[in-house]
Amino acid sequence: MKPSLAEVQRTLTLILRKLASPDLALDRNYSQKEGFEEAFRILEENCTSYHAIKELETRHARAIAILAVDYMNGSCDQSKLINLD
Repeated sequence: MKPSLAEVQRTLTLILRKLASPDLALDRNYSQKEGFEEAFRILEENCTSYHAIKELETRHARAIAILAVDYMNGSCDQSKLINLD
């Protein structure tokens, strides 16, 4: 089932928290940061197609973005998207 507007807003808040983490600022975590920035955009713009994913530098970032689209389509739950490490 697709997430409600309230669920998307909660997930956006969790992604922002994750992006604010000092660990994500480390060079070794660049792909995660890039992926979660794209995931935030995907949720904020209510994207439901993989075609909406922008060009990303790493496969890891793209995988996170794909999970964000899956989340918006109801085929991935919030915990799978947020708890990636």
